[in-house]
Amino acid sequence: MTVFGYGMFGLGAEFTDPAAIEFAHRVRDERGVDIVGSPYRYYQTDEIVQRINCAPADATIMLWGTSLGANNVTVVASQTQKTIAGAWGFQASQWGAKTDIPPNVKFLHFVFNPFVMLGIHKPQLAAGNGVTTPLWTERWVDHPGDQDKWTQDMFLDDMARILGSG
Repeated sequence: MTVFGYGMFGLGAEFTDPAAIEFAHRVRDERGVDIVGSPYRYYQTDEIVQRINCAPADATIMLWGTSLGANNVTVVASQTQKTIAGAWGFQASQWGAKTDIPPNVKFLHFVFNPFVMLGIHKPQLAAGNGVTTPLWTERWVDHPGDQDKWTQDMFLDDMARILGSG
């Protein structure tokens, strides 16, 4: 099975969000996912969409992001017809894009902090999306939240279930 994963930094990239690199490497090393150069800058959505659209028809696609990158998980998904097996977000920003969860996303899990405006956005289902049951987990951790090992482990467990190895 070919599995591609695309992760996106929040604002400031590796300077403010070094845990995004750690998480991408864990996805690669612990789940065997080809992370295709992840993490990307939050604004590199067009490049990610192009890579997804060029993936083999039977590839499994996963997306994740941190802060503004989490907001752009649903942006990327909405710009491709390919099935997105799983999408994860670490504290999507209240000030980022607010694209609804399109029907091609089969699983979505976002972590939010209700007391940090930077990390409270929870995307909603788009019209016609009767497949995805979004999960939102409240975690009171510093923004952007991807440095939280408990959350990383939870997302990695989700990935294992999707890939049939957990």
